Amino acid sequence: MIRTALCAAALFAFASGAYAATDYPTGYTKCAKEGETCTFSGTRSVAYGKSGTFVYATQTGPISCSASLFPAINVGSPRYCSYGPTGGGGTCNPTTITPFINGVQTASATINSGAQVVFAPTPSTGGSWSWTGCGTSGTARQQTVSPTASCSATATYTNSCGTSSTQGFSITVNGSGGGGGGGSGTPVGFGRATTGGAGGAVVTARTGAEINAALCARASVSTPLIIRVDGTITHANTTRATGSCDTTATEIQFKGVSNVSLIGVANRGVLDQIGIHLRNTSNIIIQNLHIKNVKKSGSPTSNGGDAIGMESTVNNVWVDHNTLEASGGETDGYDSLLDMKAGVTNVTVSYNHYRNSSRAGLIGSSDSDDANTNITFHHNWYENIEQRTPLLRHGLAHSYNNYWSNVSNSDMIHGINSRMGGRILVEGNYFKNSNNPLIASDDSPEPGCWQTRANTLDSISYDRSVGDGALVVPVIVNGQFDSTCTVTVPYSYTLDSSANIPSIVSGNAGVGKIAP
Repeated sequence: MIRTALCAAALFAFASGAYAATDYPTGYTKCAKEGETCTFSGTRSVAYGKSGTFVYATQTGPISCSASLFPAINVGSPRYCSYGPTGGGGTCNPTTITPFINGVQTASATINSGAQVVFAPTPSTGGSWSWTGCGTSGTARQQTVSPTASCSATATYTNSCGTSSTQGFSITVNGSGGGGGGGSGTPVGFGRATTGGAGGAVVTARTGAEINAALCARASVSTPLIIRVDGTITHANTTRATGSCDTTATEIQFKGVSNVSLIGVANRGVLDQIGIHLRNTSNIIIQNLHIKNVKKSGSPTSNGGDAIGMESTVNNVWVDHNTLEASGGETDGYDSLLDMKAGVTNVTVSYNHYRNSSRAGLIGSSDSDDANTNITFHHNWYENIEQRTPLLRHGLAHSYNNYWSNVSNSDMIHGINSRMGGRILVEGNYFKNSNNPLIASDDSPEPGCWQTRANTLDSISYDRSVGDGALVVPVIVNGQFDSTCTVTVPYSYTLDSSANIPSIVSGNAGVGKIAP
């Protein structure tokens, strides 16, 4: 009897028309369920729908809450009416557009020339669309195009009460430029001859064991191969394989092999606590991966604590659009994010996000390690990195259009550190909250040198001076570092204005920013 009475009370409450807060828009007053009379005075904007989905019409009260008075709407019954303030229509706010390209929530993508691109922003109902640019046309929400050159498109969505909002899309076509759009089709700089596994078989791997198996299954150690990583690689799912390879169970190793691309799928290619090791290898691409928390001490250990490590006769490498991070420094068990030593040549490091680590990386592991040279760094983001961006010994390097950002200057030991005759061209970079951003420290007996131009120095500081931690410190003249030698590079490139680097790099560097 008691349960029957309670159920009856609940049914009565439901039938009385109690609405959920999402059944009427913010600022509107609930007035009727479908089929009932909505009573209000004057002419107002009236919303019709439920559960956060509405259409609108201007009506003079009172009205019958009926679908016949409103635009079509795709939402279940019962639906509800609510009215806005007086004054000819109430408030009609623009609708937020969520961008999607090829099924991925993003407003930009990099493709091969002629590849299919599907723009499919949301919302999918309740308004109308129009398009301009990049081969789009008409009023369909979903647009399919096949660009052959880099382009931009704009989608305009007009909601049911007449307010419009816009969303821009950017498509970069491989090979159509090397500047600030985030293009990554071919490397620019010293690693420009790198092609990786182009033309070879394409294999998708979801575990470290599958990566090693694909590498070892090639007909020879030089057979081209593209490995697409679609999953999180860990120690637990990595085992050694044998064949045309030399692999291990504690790292992803390219040793004695060539012509390989290791490329992440969307933002799902993750290496968690397991690093990538290159040794006696050539023509390697590492792209669109998130590599994190690789340790040299503690547990588990991998790759000497380097996210990416190259050593002993490594040539033609492109490291592009990766996120490299560690949760601390050497005392926490980590070493570097990207180290090159003992004969590494012709490397381009582009559009990578170095994050939250003590050491970004070195070129030359000791003062006698003089076989590393021809390294290009461009459009990388050094966020909360204490030092070695890079540390250079002996070789030739080029650093352009990179972005340094720290919470405060005290979080940074030094930035570019050129020692032992190292020569580096430093141009078009943006240094924010940077301590000792360019220096030849006295950790080696001989300094390196640099040529500089067109950098932005935003809140920099020096707590080292000649004779006190440094062999050479640049003189700041008219807001620019002075040059201590002449440095040239044998290739062409597009230099973005340093003032635009924070937005260009933060918007394009790191994993998940391209669709390789």
